[in-house]
Amino acid sequence: FLQAAIQGELDKLPVVNFVKGLHDGKRKIRPNDQDVGSLSGYASATHKCPHIMKIKDKLELSVKDAKALVNAATCCADNCGNTKENWVCLTCKKVLCGRFAKGHMVKHNEETGHQVAMGIGDLSFWCYGCRSYLHHLAIRPVYDIYDVFHQAKFGEKVAQPFGAQ
Repeated sequence: FLQAAIQGELDKLPVVNFVKGLHDGKRKIRPNDQDVGSLSGYASATHKCPHIMKIKDKLELSVKDAKALVNAATCCADNCGNTKENWVCLTCKKVLCGRFAKGHMVKHNEETGHQVAMGIGDLSFWCYGCRSYLHHLAIRPVYDIYDVFHQAKFGEKVAQPFGAQ
């Protein structure tokens, strides 16, 4: 009986197919990317991003400056003060909370057109223009800024996948 009851509840849940998208069993649904990630816990990372290439000259940042951003990781939006799930805009270096907090980074993107941000907690990179995470080991400018923030958080460089330079 219990197994049948559980199965009945499971049958009501949407089926997630990571290759084809989200399905309700009958038709394909194309939700927002944030919906797919929040439902499944999985979001793919792209290996190319034209938006990061447009701002790569703005990515120059010292370990000291990165450490200051990491240590002062409080959302700078008026009356917010969120300290969890914050992101750094890689264009202007503002620290704002993410979509699962109060969404100030999303609003910042909509108002400014700044496309690429880095999650302070896990050092992940999101491009609003591509609507995708950016693979930090596949895109050189992303790797370079990832390495700076990694040093700021952990005190050491990461292995260099692009060969000694």
